[in-house]
Parts: sequence; structure tokens; C-alpha cells
Amino acid sequence: MKKVLVTALVCIFLMGVAGIAMAAPTSLYSDVPANHWAYGAVNKLAKDGVVEGYGDGTYRGDRTMTRYEMAQIIANAMTKEEKATAENKALINKLAKEFAAELEQINARLTKVEKKVNADKLNWGGEASFRYIQFSDTKNSGVYQTNWRLSASAQINDDSSANFRMINMRQTNFGSNDKDENKIIEANLKVNNFLGMKGTTATIGRFNTAISATGYWMNFWGVDGAKLNFGIGDKLKVELGLADFTNPSTAYKGVAQANQLGFSDAVYANLKYSTSKATTLHGYYLKNTNDEFNIGYPTSDVNVWGAGLDTRFAKNFRLRGDYIKNTEYDTENSAAYVRLNYKGADFSKPHTWGLGVAYVKAERNASVGWGDYNTTSLCPTSNVEEYEVVFDYTMAKNLKLLIGQAFDAKNPAGGVYTLGPNAGNWSRVQISFIF
Repeated sequence: MKKVLVTALVCIFLMGVAGIAMAAPTSLYSDVPANHWAYGAVNKLAKDGVVEGYGDGTYRGDRTMTRYEMAQIIANAMTKEEKATAENKALINKLAKEFAAELEQINARLTKVEKKVNADKLNWGGEASFRYIQFSDTKNSGVYQTNWRLSASAQINDDSSANFRMINMRQTNFGSNDKDENKIIEANLKVNNFLGMKGTTATIGRFNTAISATGYWMNFWGVDGAKLNFGIGDKLKVELGLADFTNPSTAYKGVAQANQLGFSDAVYANLKYSTSKATTLHGYYLKNTNDEFNIGYPTSDVNVWGAGLDTRFAKNFRLRGDYIKNTEYDTENSAAYVRLNYKGADFSKPHTWGLGVAYVKAERNASVGWGDYNTTSLCPTSNVEEYEVVFDYTMAKNLKLLIGQAFDAKNPAGGVYTLGPNAGNWSRVQISFIF
């Protein structure tokens, strides 16, 4: 509440400086008695440079203030609380408690204004990446790829929003003249507090779905269907969905591949249980409900069970792992992923960096279509066993460099990597930015 309250009060404070009149309950304008202890407290904060009084840099300590004016000054102090001394922090907290009712009233009024503004506003955002992938065992096998994503969202009412995202992809092999591919990867209606159930969110249309702790197994855009997200208590988060996975499961340019699962409609469940602030356990299940698929693409039976772990077991260290099994097959039916990260590049913080190592073993009957549609996996194909090392670095705000290398890549069944043009170890260099 404090963060929202601070933001709201700062906005009101600035609007008051600009001379914008805002209607408020009469009680907010009642005077603070001249002998009230709050005057001495605000005087001390002003002398210590924590507050500057009114927007013009003055503090009018020679007259009685209204509770509304006092609340503005307290809001100003709350925005600087992190830099205040322990004594002044205690003083700010005491003032905030004293004027809590007034602050809540102001916050409630401004929240209504913000919701109305957001309802009339279309929010835009974008991401882009440029990458080069080299397969070491194949001559002239380098691939240049560009990936542009443009997103938009709009608040329809207090509980509903519309969301849209499109992608432009370009993959160019040496000597090829491949054309761009443009797809709508997100177009949905999201409804919070669905059917009056507090904390329950329904999403209908085309959306992203992430199943597993690492994201290696499935983290796709462009899934068509419906999903329901809700919590059970404070620790368990549940997602239930029914969707058509045809769009993301299709390989880039629609090329059929026999080394991964092919399925269309499926039901799934994704559970996350927080054992602590640092550790989350994952459990998930997916079963196909329709064997039909794209012409020329083999269909598969999918009855996948999985479990995962995501833990920040020490400062700057994060460990994630997954194990899945497709019980519809007796052979080549499991997958395991383990990823260990140290620190990590943050788009908003220049010169931050991270180093990660991973082990991947995804057998044919437990692999889904990865490639350009999987937003987490660095491996360019499925049905593979390998080790990965990844380094990322934020060169400037919103601009990130990633370098990845795979080692000892092979077919998990036969030990020989026989996946056509993608054979052998691979290297990847990528520059990404957001706007």
C-alpha cells in the first residue's frame, strides 16, 4: 500500500503546485491545531532537508495548515524516506500513522482518476533482437535472425483489459532469400475477479503460456484458447487451460520435423507452490485432446507429467530444474533440464551481468517445438542432449548482449547428432533491446 500511496500523494502534491483545484471532502480542510506536535516534526524534517515544504521550495511555518496541506508534505517526505536518517524515518512513520485517514481518502480519490485515465489510454511497448547462430559441424551453416515484437494493451474497465502483440521474424541462411514472417502472437481479453471470484483471472483468445520451472519444455507465444489463473491460500498458484498449440508447435517456416511432439488441442494444468520467498515448487500436466495436426506433420499422443524446482539458494545464485515424462510412449519419453545462474543482466541497470550453465536432455517423445517460438530456450532445436554456457551483459539501459555456447551436443537416443542442417554444437550471439 505504501508504494501506491506515495505515488498517489506525490501526484497530488505536484498538481497542487500547478494550481489545479481538486474537490475533496470538507474534513480534509479542517485545521491542524497550532499546538499539534506535527508542526515540530515537519519543522525538523524541513531543517534536515527531507522535505522542502510546498512546491515553490518554501515551508510556511508561520501559519496553521489544513490536514490536506499537512498530508501533502508528509507524502513528499515519504518519497525520500530511504535516504533519511533512522530518526527521521521514525518521524515520517509517526506522521503517516497520525494522518493515515486523510492519506487514505486522498489515495482513494486519485485511484479513481488514474483508472479513468488508464481506461482511455493505449499503452505501447516493444522488444527486438538480432542474433547469429553458427553450427560448428556444418560448413556455411550460419543463420542470421531478427525478431521484432510490438505490443499494446488497454484497460477496458476496472477488471478487464485487452492485450495485443505481433511479431516480425526474419531468418536468413547463407545464400538464401527467405522472406519475413509476420504473426499475431497475442490477442486476448483478460478479466480479473472473474465471475465475482476475487483473485481469479480469466484469459480468452491468443496468449502466452509457460509450463515448467526452467521454461525449456514450454514457454510459447501464440497459444489459442482460454485459461484460468487463481490462488489457493497465499502459497499455491494454479493455472488451468484448454488451448490449440498448433501455431507455436509448427517449426519456423512450417517445416515438418519428426524429432519432436506434434499435437494441436490440449488441456493443461500448471501449479506453483511457494515454500518460502526464495523457493517455488512446480507441478504440471498436459494431455492432447485432438490428434489432428498440420498436413505433413506427424501427430503425437501427449500425456505429460512434470515437476520442477526454482530456488535462489544463496545470494546471487538461482537454481532451476525440471523432469518430465510422456507416459504415452515406452521409449525416448523423458526430459530433464537443470540451469544454474549467477547474478543476471538487468535491462534497467547498465553494466549488470550474469553467467549461466545448463544441462539439457530432451528425448524425442518428450520434446515440443522450440525454435523461434520458445522465449526461454537457447537451444535451436529439440531432441537433443547437451551442455550450455551463457553470458549476458547490459551494455546500456534497455540494451543487452548475450553470448551462448553448446558443448557435447548429441542425439540422446543414439549418441550421434543426426538432425540434418542443425547438426553439431552451436554458438549464439544476440543483441536485444526494449522500448
